[in-house]
This record gives sequence, structure tokens and C-alpha cells, in this order.
Amino acid sequence: MASLQNNPRLIEGLRVAVCAMLATMTIVVFAPGQMSEDSVQQLEAARSRVFYAHHPPIMSAVWRVVDRIIPGPLGMLVLQNAIFWSGVGLFCRIVATGWLSVLLPVLFVLPPLWGSLGAIWKDTLMGCAFLAAGSAAMAVQKGGGKGIMLAGLGMLFLGISVRYNAIMGAVPLAVLLMMKGRDWRNGIRRGLAASVLLYAASYAVTVQLVPDSSTAFMGHSQYMRLFDLAGISVRTGVSVFPAVVMRRPEFTLDRVRNAYNPASGDVLVWDWLNFHPEMDREIREAWWKALREHPREYLSHRGDFLAELMRWERPGAYGPYQWGIFTNKWGYANPEPPRLVSRLAIKYMDMGVKMRLYKPWIWFAGAFLVFGWAILSGRMAIEPACFVASGILYFLPYPVIGPTAEFRYMWWILLSFILAGTCIILPQKPRPIGIGITESPKKGPNNVRGS
Repeated sequence: MASLQNNPRLIEGLRVAVCAMLATMTIVVFAPGQMSEDSVQQLEAARSRVFYAHHPPIMSAVWRVVDRIIPGPLGMLVLQNAIFWSGVGLFCRIVATGWLSVLLPVLFVLPPLWGSLGAIWKDTLMGCAFLAAGSAAMAVQKGGGKGIMLAGLGMLFLGISVRYNAIMGAVPLAVLLMMKGRDWRNGIRRGLAASVLLYAASYAVTVQLVPDSSTAFMGHSQYMRLFDLAGISVRTGVSVFPAVVMRRPEFTLDRVRNAYNPASGDVLVWDWLNFHPEMDREIREAWWKALREHPREYLSHRGDFLAELMRWERPGAYGPYQWGIFTNKWGYANPEPPRLVSRLAIKYMDMGVKMRLYKPWIWFAGAFLVFGWAILSGRMAIEPACFVASGILYFLPYPVIGPTAEFRYMWWILLSFILAGTCIILPQKPRPIGIGITESPKKGPNNVRGS
């Protein structure tokens, strides 16, 4: 065993084999790839080449290329798992040595992480890209060359491009990627500059694919405002919707009450009120007026949404994982009857729900304790600090702009906490760089990590 432990090539090969095995297992279990209605809409855009801005068109453009190689959702399932498990392998190579680096990838089969890898979602692809970018950034800090830096920038571009609000989570990873040595102040400047350039490039491609992309942001903001107006109306007992909405013959306050759900505005907006660009100005003015006149009711509404998002009181989880393929014209569906591996996977993920692993507030509480201890004990290195910052910055807008409390919106946040916690808990020999944060040691002849 000792001789194997000191055999870097064998350890490297075993770690790659474990990651490949876990990737293959995930693809086999979730094949042909689980799809919600959003997923089907993006596949339709990919195949018709008629891109629209409600969903980031760059994801559909990527899917169009992948679809020519491996048709249907299976191609994207393979792509996002290839990105994810490659990132996991690189991460484990950097933070652990010997047999620990071989076994560590199994950590990422935890139900809350693994369950989303089978769904073709922009949230999942963004998280996979950010994981790969963060691992590349750590490799750069350990002495990696320009190739790994360019790969990291490419993954950041992908993550930013497939989720409109991803930019906030990308900035700390860009800082880590662009940092040179111990100069974290210069790293912040370079990282911010890289983030701006990547976002500008992503926006330019989006506009090229969908010239009238402004309607996408209008649609999301109108959804948020209609959801908020409903929450305020339910709490005040008086409709605060604009007259242009209340004039509709089917509009009644009782119907608003029946359709309102603090965990999601989907039934209220998509199944009833819908999106109306011509009403945007009136809805925006009514929303601002309602916030000024009823701030307490607005905070109560958003507080209830945050409680649903974090699952403070409710049992189970809201949409913990996607199992099923939305009706589509191509006939993609899960095998019937379900395969044995599929039944076992569902039981495994349901076990995670029963164990409360899908409750984000528990992860936040654990992260607060671990990261607080790390800062006080001087173990908080720049790498975990950037992962934590990425997750928190990505989370911050959701309590205010979040449309639904589905678990998938929290996926990258939980993944970033696990990455950061792993960096902290595993044995390190950090060096201080100031403000309570330390820099992990670089590779050297007497300090070789990830053999």
C-alpha cells in the first residue's frame, strides 16, 4: 500500500478512472437526459435555429452544435457531465494527495449535487462551467500555464452566457484566475476587467443571435413585478395592479388570491396573467407605487419567498430534482418500465430529501460555522474565499428578484460551499496575505500536492 501511495502515475490514473466511472454512471442512470419544459424549449430553439431571448440563446447555440454529434438531450447530458467530472478531477488533484485524491470525487455524488447532473438545465450547465473554471483558477495559482488559464476563461464565458444573472458569481472566480502570486489587490482589478470583457462578449453574441434581446430582460422583470403586486394585493386585501391589468374581464382579486403562491409565480404569471410588453410601463409604475405605499407588505411577501427558498419550515424541498421528460414532438421519453438503476437513483435522491440535504438553510448554517472558524483560525485561504464569495454573490439577488423557489437555483451555491469547505478542511500549510485570509502554498520540490 505504501508503494502505491508513493506512485504518482498510478494515483493519477486511478483518480481519472474514478471520475470517468462516476461520469459514466451518471449518464447511464439519467439517460437520455431529463428535460423540463424549459429544456424542451431550448432544444426547439437549437433545432429550428429560431433563437429567442427568454432563455439564453447561447445555450441553444451550444446545443445545436452538440445535437449534430449526439442527437437529443443525451448530447448535452454527456457534455455537462464531461465538464463537471473533469473539473472535479482537477480540483481533487490540487487539494488532496495520494489515495485521498482518488476517493474524494465520491463526495460529489451527494444527492443534492448529483441529482441535478441529470437535468438539461442552464442552472446545471452554469454550475458545471463554474466548477471547471474554479478548478482551473486553482491550477493557475499552483503554477499552471496560459493554456489552463485560457480554459478557465472559456468556462467562465460559458457559465456567464447560459445564465443571465451568472455574472455576479463569476467575478470572484475571475479574480482567482487572474491573480498573480500574493498580489490579491491587483487580482481584483484584473478579475473585474476580465469579468467585464467576458460579459461584454457574451452580450454581443446574445444580441447577434437575438437582435431584440431587450425583451428577455423585460419579460423577467415583468414577471417579478406581477409576482410582487400579487403578494402585496393578497396582504392588503386591495388590488395594487395597474388599471390596464384590472380591466381584463377575467381579473378578480379572489382569482389573484387563489393563484398566488409565495414559493412561485408560475401559475399566476405564465398560466394566467402572461407577459405583455405593451403593458410594461404601466406595470412598472404600479410596482414602484406599491413599494412606496406598502413596504411592509412587500417585505412580508419577499420574506415568505425567502423562507420557501431556504425551506426553513416546510418539509421536503421545492423541486429537489428533475425526473421526467416534458412532452415533446420528437418522442424523447424515459424507458418504461423504469430501469433498475433509475429506480435506485430515485430512492437515493428521495433519501437525501428525507435527510434534509435539500434544505439550503442547513448548508448556509454549516457554511457560516466552517468559514467563521476558518477565518478566526487563520485557515481561510484565497481559494476557498473566492468560492464562498462566488456562491454568496450569486445568491444575493434571489430573495429580491427570484421567480420561484426551486432547488436548482441554489445548486451552484451549495456546490461552491462544498468546494470551499473541502479546501479548508483538508490539511493545508497556508501563508498569510493579510485581512485574515491566507494563501495556499505553491508547488515546489519539497511541497508537491496532488501527485
